[in-house]
Amino acid sequence: MTENHPDNDDRIDFIDEDLDTVENLQAADMSSFDGEDVNDVLVYGGKKYAVGLTWLTVDELEQPGAIMDRAKMISADFLSSRLFIAQTGYGYLSKGHRMGMPSVAAIVADALVGEWHGVFVADNGWLYVAVHADTIAPEGDVLFETEESAYNHFMVQAEKFKWPKTYVPESWKVDNNDGEILLSQLLDEGSFIALKPVNLDGLFSGSANKNIAFICLLGFIIVSFLTFFSEDFFKTLFPKRAEINQPVLEMNSNLSIPPKTLKKENDPFFQALENFKIPEPNKVLEVCVNSFGDLMVSLPGWSVARMRCRNGFVEAVWGKGRGNINTLKPYLDQFPFGVSTTISSNGDFIASLIMKNNSNYAQKIQLANREDILITLNDRFSKVGRLEVRDVVPENKKEQLNGGARRFKGRNSDKEKNEKQYTVEDLPSLDVMLTTKSPPQNFVNYFTIPGLKFKTIEWDVVGGTWVYNIQIYLAMRDGQVKEKIN
Repeated sequence: MTENHPDNDDRIDFIDEDLDTVENLQAADMSSFDGEDVNDVLVYGGKKYAVGLTWLTVDELEQPGAIMDRAKMISADFLSSRLFIAQTGYGYLSKGHRMGMPSVAAIVADALVGEWHGVFVADNGWLYVAVHADTIAPEGDVLFETEESAYNHFMVQAEKFKWPKTYVPESWKVDNNDGEILLSQLLDEGSFIALKPVNLDGLFSGSANKNIAFICLLGFIIVSFLTFFSEDFFKTLFPKRAEINQPVLEMNSNLSIPPKTLKKENDPFFQALENFKIPEPNKVLEVCVNSFGDLMVSLPGWSVARMRCRNGFVEAVWGKGRGNINTLKPYLDQFPFGVSTTISSNGDFIASLIMKNNSNYAQKIQLANREDILITLNDRFSKVGRLEVRDVVPENKKEQLNGGARRFKGRNSDKEKNEKQYTVEDLPSLDVMLTTKSPPQNFVNYFTIPGLKFKTIEWDVVGGTWVYNIQIYLAMRDGQVKEKIN
């Protein structure tokens, strides 16, 4: 094994050991602790953490798929990449590791920088962590069931290397101890570096669960197949029951539009109605979600909290974890051209981008009756989340300005003051708020409702909740039409 001394000391640092082959890697695995009471799942505060990962540094010049290739070479089931250091840990089902389980050594190593080693008291044992130049050592991620075993291992490692910092329990009376650190001071809720599966066994927590999942899927396919064909088969055996004619609301075509007999050729309101246009809902939804992808940039030390589209802009908001403004700067050039960034008053990082021009996919407004709209909303959305609907009264009904007509502000200033200029806001409408866990992909064509316009589309990334705030313009009833005309 080649020896080098980047730290200008006369001892071999574990960071100088080059694990070029799988054989060397396996030799450095936790199997070297035969005979000692080693466990690979730490319990603290009622939560489980992965211990005993195989830690390897990552070369910046490596291909993007090198990390996954290395996982296959060493037959790992999980991997976990650290936030600030180019190092990846590999976990195994046989060690009790599971998907989503945080790596305690990675969290502790990111919190205590530099070169150090120490022992931390857990609920089910004593955790030994060794870090050199911010990199977790091959034998520096171990959990011992007894204090004696942890002490013996610590003393052996203390003799091997020169440690600038040492953190062990005060009761050990170790020379040059920099003090005991409690895990509760390091394991905050926002810093978990969770294990990700690299194969199907890791995804389903074992081959047995994987087989069960495949069997269930196969059974579902078979039942669906039999149900589909048996339904058609049994229909041929029994006479068809007489159907009762009932009104049916379909996705696109069955919402009633005001009869053209209500239109008055010489009335300015109906003339203006012919020119009212609103963006096509499906296009707005598509552009919004695609814009989310443009802003989805990984910022170490920051976690994206929510994304939203409103007022012609798409925004992404990051909450601060262990990062700061200095950790942001190297990653700002990853945002596409035209993105504006800022720090809010509460310390959140916000990136915003102008959405594509809505006029490119504007369409002539179509209106339906209030009752039909309410039935359709209830039919499509009442079972997928919380649906809130309220009526919006046009401003002209509230203030009765100029005989019930609103003016374009800042437009048509050269026209006579007594000329009525109507906007789409003169129409009655519904303000709708839909809160759901279902993403937009599940609502293709569900928003194709006459008169519908998106006000806000917001995604709570952490909670997985989507909030759709929409406005639906309605056709006026006969009484309203006469009042408007008169």
